[in-house]
Amino acid sequence: MKRIDITCVPTFEDYLRAQSIHGRRRSQTVCVALLGLGLLLGVTRNEWWVFPLIIVYTLVARPWIFRMRVRTAWLGAPETNRAERTMGFDDEGVHARDTEDNPTLTPWSQFLKVRETTHLFLLYYNPRLYAFLPKRVMDDDQEDTLRQLFQERVGTTSKQ
Repeated sequence: MKRIDITCVPTFEDYLRAQSIHGRRRSQTVCVALLGLGLLLGVTRNEWWVFPLIIVYTLVARPWIFRMRVRTAWLGAPETNRAERTMGFDDEGVHARDTEDNPTLTPWSQFLKVRETTHLFLLYYNPRLYAFLPKRVMDDDQEDTLRQLFQERVGTTSKQ
């Protein structure tokens, strides 16, 4: 297979989407636990006033707080994290350049899984560390080729 090079400048929206997808299961667990706590307080102590507060927190405050925390992380990261980057994909693995512009190769065996969304691919090195690749910088052929390569080399891509 010939090498596919993808060049992009990550945006805050790309980063926000990646963080949201990465933390989705944990976020859902917290929301269900809070709603369960509100229901428990309502049933056992007849304190139903807590339930609407939890709903407002879950639907309004929590997403806003999440976005502000992600923005703070984005702005606090080194400028190189927001600079143009090129990633190459071939049968060996993922080619990139480090912060000192030295070539790097991450073999496919180093990746745990791949998650795909409407807007991104997330390549996981471990359960907490991933690289994201925005689909907005790819044409349909590149996207299909990468999807097939990920399935062959990493395993089934989980689609969100």
